[in-house]
Amino acid sequence: MMGQMQEKINKESFVLDENDNNGLILNNLYIPEEVLASVLYYVDHKSLVKCMSVCKRWNQLIRNYVWRKKSETIVGRLLPADDEHLPWSLHYLICKPHGPFERNLVKNHSGSEGLKKHWHIIRNQGNQWAIEEPPCGVPALPETEPLFHERKTCFVTSYHYCSKTQTINLIKEGLTPHILDEVQPPIQFSEWYSARYDCGAIYECLVTLLKNDDEVLTSFEFADSLTDEKQHVWLQVNHIFQNYGRGLRKIKLWHQGKDIRYWYGHYGSKMAGACIKVKIPLFQDDKKEK
Repeated sequence: MMGQMQEKINKESFVLDENDNNGLILNNLYIPEEVLASVLYYVDHKSLVKCMSVCKRWNQLIRNYVWRKKSETIVGRLLPADDEHLPWSLHYLICKPHGPFERNLVKNHSGSEGLKKHWHIIRNQGNQWAIEEPPCGVPALPETEPLFHERKTCFVTSYHYCSKTQTINLIKEGLTPHILDEVQPPIQFSEWYSARYDCGAIYECLVTLLKNDDEVLTSFEFADSLTDEKQHVWLQVNHIFQNYGRGLRKIKLWHQGKDIRYWYGHYGSKMAGACIKVKIPLFQDDKKEK
């Protein structure tokens, strides 16, 4: 009985009295809520989190307004204020420096950190996996790709299949189960691949969305035979996962390749710039426009 009464008191005490000036009086001066919100907008991310503990009014103002206004700056457009589909924590993660959105979650995407760093090798046949810097027998890596601005490296396969995998834990990368289950932000995969001018090759990849117990939610599979006009050129595979269902917690990337002439050495397909990004989700107004 006492526990139920205390729970009721706790719930009732969280109701904000709109006519109360608590949180709006600083140094005996009244600050309108609109002015306070404008000031809090310029507070840095880490400090703004602490400001949420000042009082109920500040907490609600930051949750319901300030985080959204800060994320609007990042998204580059006005966002609906009454979209129940989007919790305040989503705006918080959009604003968070080095947060989970719009960054490459694949580690060591082109081999600049060595062959095995962050990767698990499955098959290592022929003359095995190798790293080239710069890539041999193909054009330079695309200058338009930001992932190649620092280093010009790639993975290269041999005359029998070479394959490897990398698994991304989305919770460890900063996403929450609530956002993954309720918002289901789009997930984009891409990778560059190529074959030498003098030897055709095969490239294959598989991206799988997994639950915590490794149950498969959905997957994307792609294969390409690199001969004739597909040789001596960098190609890119792209795919976007949407509406994948509840339970997503991990993403597994697998790719493999080989050459088609069985030449000794490293004449097989090349891979670089593997990229998996969690995109800022479409908002309700965006969906209506589409």
